[in-house]
Amino acid sequence: AIEPRRRLIESAGEVFADRGYRDATVREICSRAQANLAAVGYHFRDKQGLYDAVLEHAHGCARASANPGALHLDDLEPREALRVYIHELIKWMFLSGAPAWLTKLMAREMADPTPSLAVVVESSIRPSAVMLGHLIRRVLGPGASEELVWRCGYSVMGQILFYKHSRPVIELLNPQQGFDEKELRLIAEHVSDFCLGGLDRLRRQLEAPASDPRTHARRRTGSRASRRRPTPRGAR
Repeated sequence: AIEPRRRLIESAGEVFADRGYRDATVREICSRAQANLAAVGYHFRDKQGLYDAVLEHAHGCARASANPGALHLDDLEPREALRVYIHELIKWMFLSGAPAWLTKLMAREMADPTPSLAVVVESSIRPSAVMLGHLIRRVLGPGASEELVWRCGYSVMGQILFYKHSRPVIELLNPQQGFDEKELRLIAEHVSDFCLGGLDRLRRQLEAPASDPRTHARRRTGSRASRRRPTPRGAR
């Protein structure tokens, strides 16, 4: 039999994912776990402590599988290293041992954050983001600004998370799209090709001679100058 603390965590994960932190009740969680109300206070102090334990358990399950953070990517050529990272991250997100309710719970947490989000970011998300940024900088070269590296990281993760969080929509739009291991390899290959194509273009811009007027303004991607809208002819 599953011990009471673990049973409470798993039941709470389902309830928090279904209802969100604010609408979930300790009474419903205990009912699902077949535990008395005092068990939450005994094991977790309160509802917030239980929620923190749920997030820690879920990410612990995921880390126990093939985590891309454990790869030795600096031994690979920069473009190949990023490609391997993307492949492993997609496989990890879809095939890890994380509970089925984790994705739904994290989507709720992003849309309506609790104080626990900061803990999740620092313990689980930031280390992965730092590694991705390091890999992107290797591809772009030393001329890339910190802001450009961050934005490229958002673009890479945006593509990956679209497949993860929009899977029900994708399956309705394109019923032929599968998510087994073979299909995930094809998705990872496409995302890698797409991202590396964009990064290679940015690198060429960064490496172009500073005197080239076509690329000079592009060096500071994200600057106010690059976002300035042209003045309408009638306003001149």
